[in-house]
Amino acid sequence: MPLPHHTSATEASNCNRSGAASFGVQETRMSDGPEPARINVRKLTVQGRPVLWTCANTKPSPNASESKKENKSRLLSVLLRDFQGIRYGTKARPAEVPYSIDIVFDRMGKPRLLLNDALAPSISFSHCGGMTWAAMAGHESDVGIDAARAEEFRGDYPFHKVFNGHELELPLKKTKGDRAESAALVWSAKEAYVKAIGCAFHLFSPLEVTATPLIVERDHSLLRLRLSDRSQERIALYGGCQMDVISFRFEKLWASIAAMDRNARC
Repeated sequence: MPLPHHTSATEASNCNRSGAASFGVQETRMSDGPEPARINVRKLTVQGRPVLWTCANTKPSPNASESKKENKSRLLSVLLRDFQGIRYGTKARPAEVPYSIDIVFDRMGKPRLLLNDALAPSISFSHCGGMTWAAMAGHESDVGIDAARAEEFRGDYPFHKVFNGHELELPLKKTKGDRAESAALVWSAKEAYVKAIGCAFHLFSPLEVTATPLIVERDHSLLRLRLSDRSQERIALYGGCQMDVISFRFEKLWASIAAMDRNARC
């Protein structure tokens, strides 16, 4: 079954616009260089947990994987600086952060951040629209971020293999019947949800994840995600049976962020 590939030939601008103006969004502006290289970090409260997120253009390079790796490191440096400010009331410059930073991946491909070989804040990444996206939450949480563009769902996309019947109904009313736009919203929420759980779509299909839109507006949404009973029986989960996911418009795409208690169980 083909799933969306979050890429686009058109690059968006650097991440310097606000996301949703709802759900208690707070913005912390930071810069790791002169314009237009500014990277802004924003703070969301997701499921009662503070989450920092940011994004930036993926630098052109003959080696795409190295370019993405370099961008991830760059975003992590900025996120860690602001994360310190939240936790300790200070803001250290990147050069002052006394960390040896490493990213490791578990058997399901979930990234884990190591600082001086110790488990650090939770992280998640996404690539969409020529940009790299990153989210960070406290070490007691698991976080997921994803972004999707309507263009990924045009043409003969197999909606029946990815979306349950009711999932697009409310979004369609708010997107003037644009099915692809509605699909981008719901798909980004599903991806963020399974990334927070930690197994992505390796262990079950998108149809086993049900998204119930609670609030859908022009530029922000709140969706409740839940795994099917069959999926819950099949895999050992953290507290991810049901989770509220925040989604927001950014440029020409939808981005979604999910967060959950790492130690909770269903």
